[in-house]
Amino acid sequence: MAFKMKAGKEGPMRKNFPAAFKQDLEKIGKDAARQQSDEILKVKMEDAKRKNEEKIKEITDRMKMLENMIEKNKKMGLDFSQPMKELSELEDKLQNVKKPN
Repeated sequence: MAFKMKAGKEGPMRKNFPAAFKQDLEKIGKDAARQQSDEILKVKMEDAKRKNEEKIKEITDRMKMLENMIEKNKKMGLDFSQPMKELSELEDKLQNVKKPN
């Protein structure tokens, strides 16, 4: 009885002797996994950057509102220590937020 070779679309050698091509398959798998992890990392970095930008905008908007409130209170002769304290805290918070690249 003769040994019959099986042939696939990639040729008879790969179909009948897969161990000879195992290293190529592992390399392809590793390259694909590396590319996928790079894409995931890129998406996460973009998401973090967007969140930082939103946080910075939120803090700066609040700071502008407080500055306006302080100016109005000064003109009217009212106490502005509480808004001034909050403004100082927001400035500290803004320094702790990572600046996007």
